[in-house]
Amino acid sequence: MSRSEIEHLYRAVMPAVRHALAHHDGFRAFGAVLGEDGNVARIEPRPDLHDGGPSGHVLAVHAAVQSVVAAQRIAAACVCTEIELEADDVGDEPDGVRIHLEDADSEVIDVLVPFRRDDAGEVEYGEIVGQEAERKLMPRRPADEGPPE
Repeated sequence: MSRSEIEHLYRAVMPAVRHALAHHDGFRAFGAVLGEDGNVARIEPRPDLHDGGPSGHVLAVHAAVQSVVAAQRIAAACVCTEIELEADDVGDEPDGVRIHLEDADSEVIDVLVPFRRDDAGEVEYGEIVGQEAERKLMPRRPADEGPPE
């Protein structure tokens, strides 16, 4: 069940990531949650709650997602950020997107999506890599609790 929730949320946010990269010169970090009802909601922090700089915005996105998780029954949550990748992470692609995904049961993963722009400005994607990550957004649901019926 956990894997499908994370995959569902990943598939829901990727079109927004691809659109932002193709039609803008990148994007500001954003979050999303998958409710236990199967609906996905994009999460943006209120602009007046952070300093407006990139790092302040990322922290505000994390806080906004954590706030939603604390107030609602959420199956999975994520934060999408544009990053510079190390060559060792995914080859020689210098730019990327990190999609940090967590589910309520156990799984936490960072999906790294490398990309570069060709001479015409078109986005070319490299090989997507998933790696284990630390929990940041939502508490782990106790094993005996299980999802509601």
